[in-house]
Amino acid sequence: MVLFNVVFPVFAVILIGFLFGRFTDLDIKPSSKLALYIFTPALYFNSMLTAEVNNDEIVKILGYAALLFALFVAIVYLISTFVLKYPPQLRSALFLSTAFPNSGNYGLPIILFAFQQAGFERAIIFSVFQSFLMNSAGVYFASNSNNNFFASLKDVIKMPGFIALLVAMIMRFFSVDLPEAVLRPVQLMGQAAIPTLLVVLGIQLGRVKAAINWKFIGTAVFLRLFAYPLIGLSIIPLFFQMTSLTAKVMMIVSAVPSAATTTLLAIQFDAKPELVSTVTLVTTVISLVTVSLALSVILGL
Repeated sequence: MVLFNVVFPVFAVILIGFLFGRFTDLDIKPSSKLALYIFTPALYFNSMLTAEVNNDEIVKILGYAALLFALFVAIVYLISTFVLKYPPQLRSALFLSTAFPNSGNYGLPIILFAFQQAGFERAIIFSVFQSFLMNSAGVYFASNSNNNFFASLKDVIKMPGFIALLVAMIMRFFSVDLPEAVLRPVQLMGQAAIPTLLVVLGIQLGRVKAAINWKFIGTAVFLRLFAYPLIGLSIIPLFFQMTSLTAKVMMIVSAVPSAATTTLLAIQFDAKPELVSTVTLVTTVISLVTVSLALSVILGL
């Protein structure tokens, strides 16, 4: 039931994008820019402005996401350095393949279908923080740690989604209400974000140039789809009641596959982009099963 009502609709849209990307050569950049600069910021702004999530819970979500990321990065570093003995380039590829869940253009629609608007609002907070990490720590990892972390923070602050979220949070704090004539266009643009993000994800996956390294791929799949959510599950009691809506949402957004946009960082810094994109494709396909199982268990709590 979960598979057909929640996961299948998301994969159906991704599949449409995948086939479109595989059999056409239409430039994806305009659609990606629309999503990045218009639709997604509108979605973040409207959701944060109207969200029925108190400030204390927002802080807890951010704390959970930060601790999960820090613990996971430490584990991946130990495994890649001392167990697998990877050189810097492969170590960077493993970080990019596993440390950043696709909580935006994959996780958000899953959460929306499974937990409705209340869950969606909580997932957006997690997703924005992941975007922040990807554009700061992600750049740092991709560049083999060549002191680019703080420089990349400047680019994060300029991100439209980050600005939209910050403005909405300030307006919430000061109880500023927008007139309907202003809020409704923002709502309409935000509604376009989910289908656009899913189609863009499918197109990106359809154009993946695969590389075979079974040891690397197997390790990355295990870390992304099993280790990361298990670490998340272990620390959830530090922040939330296990049966709460927020806890359930955090479990699912922690279990999603690898973020597709990490491939762009891998290409930019030559961090084995074929391997990174292959892991994204493989984890997305396998997540049809793993996310469905996770949803079945969590919805039963």
